[in-house]
This record gives sequence, C-alpha cells and structure tokens, in this order.
Amino acid sequence: MIRRPPRSTQSRSSAASDVYKRQEYVERIFTEHFEGGQISMKAERTLAVQIPAELFERLKEYLAARNLKQKQFLIQLIENALDDTEAE
Repeated sequence: MIRRPPRSTQSRSSAASDVYKRQEYVERIFTEHFEGGQISMKAERTLAVQIPAELFERLKEYLAARNLKQKQFLIQLIENALDDTEAE
C-alpha cells in the first residue's frame, strides 16, 4: 500500500519535511531537558501531595492575589520552615 500525504499537503516531500521538522523539535526538547537545559533531572525532584479541594481553592486565591506560582510559594514555605528549624 502506498502511503499518501495528508490532503492539506501538496507533495510527498512537503509531508516528509513536516515529519522531519517535528522530529527535530522533539529531539531539541529532549536534549534541553535532559542535557543541561533550564531543567535538570539531577537538580530538581518532584514533590506531590493531595490536599482537600477547599484548601486548594483557598491556595489558588492566595497565589493569584499575590501573583505567585505554586512552585515559588511551596519552595519559600519549605525554605522558611527549614531555616526556622535550623535556627532553633
């Protein structure tokens, strides 16, 4: 069976070019992510917790009022708690 390019594509070479461009993009994202881009798997770990829906809504309102991101808020909260404990 002969594979045909999508109807929106005028030629086979154009379809192949689109696939190649997508492949390059995906490879670049993986390279940046795993080989020293802004995100380093060695430098960061994921912290996941479940909280009651009501508390989550309160948190969202608090963050929005102060123009904070969840990550910023949690990092500040953890750092402050650890600093307070170490200062005792």
